[in-house]
Amino acid sequence: MFENFLMLKTYLQNKFFERQEVVDGMMVALATGQHLLMIGPPGTAKSQLTQELCNKINGVSYFQWLMTKYTTPDEIFGPISLKGLENDEYRRVTTGKLPTAHIVFLDEVFKANSAILNALLTALNERIFYNNGHPTPIPLISLFGASNELPQEDEGLAALYDRFLFRYCVDYISEDSTFAALLSGPSKKAAPQFISLQDIQEIQNFIDTRVVVPPQTIDALVTLRRELAGIGITVSDRRWVMAVQALKGNAALNNRTQVAVEEDFEILCHILWNDPEQRRNVAKVVRKLADPLAQRVQEILDEATEIYKNAVSSGDPMQGAEAIKKLKNYLGEMQGLTTKGGPGCRQKATQGLTRLEQMLLEVSEKCLGIRGGKMAV
Repeated sequence: MFENFLMLKTYLQNKFFERQEVVDGMMVALATGQHLLMIGPPGTAKSQLTQELCNKINGVSYFQWLMTKYTTPDEIFGPISLKGLENDEYRRVTTGKLPTAHIVFLDEVFKANSAILNALLTALNERIFYNNGHPTPIPLISLFGASNELPQEDEGLAALYDRFLFRYCVDYISEDSTFAALLSGPSKKAAPQFISLQDIQEIQNFIDTRVVVPPQTIDALVTLRRELAGIGITVSDRRWVMAVQALKGNAALNNRTQVAVEEDFEILCHILWNDPEQRRNVAKVVRKLADPLAQRVQEILDEATEIYKNAVSSGDPMQGAEAIKKLKNYLGEMQGLTTKGGPGCRQKATQGLTRLEQMLLEVSEKCLGIRGGKMAV
């Protein structure tokens, strides 16, 4: 079971460039029955990623829709049954619509109007759809939403926004080498279906019955809440409870029966913010508490990325030479971090080392005309 989830995660992360964290979140969302939101411009593979995830789950029922202000309940929940009307029943034919789906993707989800909103909130929270006034259980596991922007000030939309435990900001591919790999096209080799609905059910049962949260993790969460409040970020009690479930899901997907601060807290960076402007501060507090060395890895990557982008965009040899000097210093520090800290820190440092090496190569090529160690002619 765990191996299947790992293979699916690896497959998706290899296929969708610069979407590693989103894939992590999607896998934990499936394992815990939570919902996930992707915020970003069109053309950033939000729907494609969800479709590919569903294609690799055996037996899954999938529903996808692009929401507009003109979208009607019939389009989402099914048309009114004409035969039902003959019998004075206001019943919807839900076949192939959201009430029959295991996984749902709603693009521009905050375009939902009031006619749709209440039924959608009940479906997300209670997994119930009222048909002809009768509460009917639905098989929904996770709803993945996408939006180009945050919802406007509206009580109903705010409630919908709060239903998404996981929140990710996605953007266009940032690095030249990754963009080149994107243009080269995906592998033509067909991939199998990696997991089944039964696998999802089994891992949910595992999380509920086998994964524990030790006292030291609870203490760390208390400290985290206090430190976030100290910088003006308040998270609801309900969201903290759901965050604990996410931590347990992350532990389970890594084949552990106990939540570990060092290894599992990273996912909280995508749960505890409300406004995207809070993301960096939340991540800094989380990483400082969970693993200070992991926070240093991220700081190095942030600083190096800014230097790299400035040098590449200028194309200036002098700026390039200065950038190379700084990147080499960062490379040396990152090399040292690959042998320190916890497993999560070491893994991030190893990945960061690869990114820094690629930055060096691109700055050398674009600013100094050096390719593969030789001056371009």
